[in-house]
Amino acid sequence: LLLLAGTRSPALDPNRSLNEFGHQAWVTENGLPQNTVQTIVQTQDGYLWIGTQEGLVRFDGLNFTVFDKENTPAFKSNDIRFLRQDREGRLWISTSYGLVCRHNGQFRSFTVDEGLPDNSIGPVVEDAGGNIWIGTAAGLSRFENHGFKTFTTDHGLSRNLIQMLSVRADGTILVGTSAGIQTVHGDQFSTLPIPANVLPANITSIAETQNGQLWFGTLDGLYGPNGETIALGNNRVSALLVDRTGTLWVATAGGVARSRNGKIETFTTANGLTSNLVLSVFEDREGSIWIGTEAGGLNLLKSKKFNTF
Repeated sequence: LLLLAGTRSPALDPNRSLNEFGHQAWVTENGLPQNTVQTIVQTQDGYLWIGTQEGLVRFDGLNFTVFDKENTPAFKSNDIRFLRQDREGRLWISTSYGLVCRHNGQFRSFTVDEGLPDNSIGPVVEDAGGNIWIGTAAGLSRFENHGFKTFTTDHGLSRNLIQMLSVRADGTILVGTSAGIQTVHGDQFSTLPIPANVLPANITSIAETQNGQLWFGTLDGLYGPNGETIALGNNRVSALLVDRTGTLWVATAGGVARSRNGKIETFTTANGLTSNLVLSVFEDREGSIWIGTEAGGLNLLKSKKFNTF
């Protein structure tokens, strides 16, 4: 059970083939409200939280508990787009209609009525100072003093539609729009140089390696820090993850790929994955890799105590 694991365990061994790991999957027949898993996070209490298009799900390793418009009035939409837990233990939930915060078991909703610039909510991140940043379709907001301060093109933002937010190891916020990547320092925006062959409008995700280099996931491929392209089975990248060993995991429309020391290996439906269209990838504190798919539910790759030959 997820709740029984109190300490961090080793990550998946990068020297083993993906086929050597244990694989498990959950779909609607197992308790998910819907089979499109858009975002995954593990909270401090050990629960896994899963965002689907038909509600928020809490998973303890055996049972799913669903929170949606029917049983949780704070939700104005069941389309859960992004999840983030902050250092205070609050779970921030992005939906297609408003932002929801869960704290001490209680849900609270935020919309334009509470000061957000738009009800279409995208990614949420936390900076080095503990500030919460929210990307929307009409600007970037910072949660402060129980309210929101919004930044738009009038304040130096390159575009108002935020397509990506990421946090570097030092807590610096990276803001992605169709015009490029910017960093935020206080209330000031600065342009982050990116490789010349990377189209800003196509960037879906950024991952930082242990040595501080940035990888760019885009709609037309995976690019290294110097703009080098990495050959994948499918070039449509939706998410990136660097695990605790420094291994890069890539969610693509052709399965989940693992990049290590220049070697690419892909786990697809041919290996048992329930759908090749991967939307999210997450490493839990036990070192296992969770994979959210389009129409294929939730998948798990985990270490096995025994290997079969």
